[in-house]
Amino acid sequence: MERGHGHLEQERGVWAERGEDLHRLLEWSDGVFAIAATLLAFEIRTPDIPASAPQGAVLAAVVSLLPRILVYGLTFLNIALLWISHHRSFTHIAGYDTPLLWMNAFFLMLVAFVPVASSTLGRYPERYGAVVFYAVVLLATTLADMQMWLYATSKRRLVDDGIDPRMVRYITLRGVFPAAVFALAVPVAFVSAYAAEALIFGILAASSILGRVYSPVLAHVASHPRERRPPRRGRGTDGG
Repeated sequence: MERGHGHLEQERGVWAERGEDLHRLLEWSDGVFAIAATLLAFEIRTPDIPASAPQGAVLAAVVSLLPRILVYGLTFLNIALLWISHHRSFTHIAGYDTPLLWMNAFFLMLVAFVPVASSTLGRYPERYGAVVFYAVVLLATTLADMQMWLYATSKRRLVDDGIDPRMVRYITLRGVFPAAVFALAVPVAFVSAYAAEALIFGILAASSILGRVYSPVLAHVASHPRERRPPRRGRGTDGG
């Protein structure tokens, strides 16, 4: 069988597909990310202004859109962080199986739903319900991304045996920090919607700090590339 083609294996009486060619999975994922990010801007529309309105009416209309523009920027950056996390994970994931395919599909379903949460927050930034909805959607999306990484690295199921444990920990923490912030934003929103939104903005700073802390690890991995080996067959069930 040629390298990269999927094949069926029977594990514990259940037939499952395994393979090494991640091209279609990643192309689909990138497409969903691109569409989700693009849809965010569609919610920002300048209201119709009659010709008889004063010259300053256009500027006033743009200023009125600032809350939605801020939410657009916040959500775009969060989608970017999710894409970077997904990209970095699949830099080390060397193959796929049926559970991973379904996990990725579920993750993309949530990514595609993010514009709905963003639109809701943009319309009602002062309402705690909108902030809670937004935080819960982003929390679920982040956890779905983490689930794939934890599944792939558990018992080195779908990653190289030689992967640096510090890299595994770094990519895991890149999901843990945003998830913790989104979870914390939910109770904070009941006290102050704007405080919860500011907290969510803090995810960007946390990601930057984490990158600086782990920069020696990233530099070491970049300067000591390893030959990428396919995952062993049946790794998920033999305890290896």
